[in-house]
Amino acid sequence: MKQKDRKGFKNVVLLGFVVLIVICAVVITLVAEKIEDKFNLRWDVTDSQIYSIGDTTKALLKDLDKDITVYTTFQSGQEDLTIREILKRYKQESGHIKTVNVDPVEKPFFLQQYETDGESIEASSLIIQDNNSEEFRVINGQDLYEWELSEDQLYATGMIAEQRITAAIASIQGGSQTTAYFVTGHGEMNVTEEYYLADTLESDGYKVASYDLVYNNAALTDKDCLLFLSPTTDLTDEEYQITKEFIDNGGRAVYLINLLAGELKNFGKLFEDFGLILEDDLIVEADSKYYLNSQIMIKPELNEESPALRSIIEADAGVVLPRCRGISVEDKENIELIPIAYSSESSYGKVNPYTETLEKEEGDTAGPFLLGVTAENSQTGAKMLLMGNNDFVSTLDNAKHDGNIALFMDSVAWTSGKEESVVIQPKTLVSAPLNITSTAASYRLKVLVIAVIPILILIFGSIVWRRRLSR
Repeated sequence: MKQKDRKGFKNVVLLGFVVLIVICAVVITLVAEKIEDKFNLRWDVTDSQIYSIGDTTKALLKDLDKDITVYTTFQSGQEDLTIREILKRYKQESGHIKTVNVDPVEKPFFLQQYETDGESIEASSLIIQDNNSEEFRVINGQDLYEWELSEDQLYATGMIAEQRITAAIASIQGGSQTTAYFVTGHGEMNVTEEYYLADTLESDGYKVASYDLVYNNAALTDKDCLLFLSPTTDLTDEEYQITKEFIDNGGRAVYLINLLAGELKNFGKLFEDFGLILEDDLIVEADSKYYLNSQIMIKPELNEESPALRSIIEADAGVVLPRCRGISVEDKENIELIPIAYSSESSYGKVNPYTETLEKEEGDTAGPFLLGVTAENSQTGAKMLLMGNNDFVSTLDNAKHDGNIALFMDSVAWTSGKEESVVIQPKTLVSAPLNITSTAASYRLKVLVIAVIPILILIFGSIVWRRRLSR
């Protein structure tokens, strides 16, 4: 064989060998991916376990008995790899979960069938569909993350995808979706400003909307729950009749009433139907164990038997109730009353809530006082929850106390008949800073990084260089 032919033959053999290696690498990669998926051979080494799912989700998926498809709506080449990886964990935990990506550019009419109330669905959203019914939930892509505004730019600081997805699946598993209506028209809290309340409810699988008792486009059903958050004016006679009819037919309502709300006669008649009277006194704590910073920032005694305190009792979380008013009760036929929280025996009520002093004066009433109560009509199934306070969630600072937001969520859950809430902590996307405990430790670290490590590199480099020269 000529030299030239030998060289050509070697090149062909070498080329074939390279092609064979590439083919083997591709096959090994594909097989490895299949094995990885089948046997769940994935390890999440991130600090906050961003790609993992927790015990709450795993327990839900274990009991799941409905076939559910999770549609992702990522455009080709713009997939959210983090969300895709999280959804793989759902599929691995339950054979009832299937995931499908639908490119909204290629199939522009796909999203329209899931649009409700005239609201369009954005790309990168998730649609969670029960395969055997018309039940579905839509999660906007932005709602899978927590965001922070810095220098006019939004940055994702937390991952709440698991909370959203798990709550949506739990909601579908439990049947039709409960709607939490924030009633408007009486000077209530502006939910647009207090967005975290609506956001927190939505993350737990509720449908959330504002509601005018007279001017509305939706009739109330037994799956709805009315939220009266700090009304400052009374119901009109027409609104009272609408609300009473709803309650008499087994309706549910949560009332958080501010101390300075003024005279609310029609509201009072609704409370009286359940044997409740909302007093006008300002509750003051005299025992420092039962208040935080101020005598009107009450740390109440909680009734562990209350159905509206389930997650608070489980988590042993503390509740702080600023500026409370007391509640009196009287027996009513077919009405079951269960207290939520009390002030201490050392508390007293200021009969003049506008008082300039918190000292006990003549005429002030003696405690303890009932600060919140649940009431249920055993005949009609109607439920209501009354708190003589709304300030525990009226600002984000107050809501940040361990049990305050949980008290709000448990209140809505009990009243609406939601058997179980899904509470999963957000996972931070922000790297934890290096904490240096002292100035001396800071100096040692600087010397190590600036001097010691570079000198060691130079020394070892010099040794290697000399040895190579001597060969």
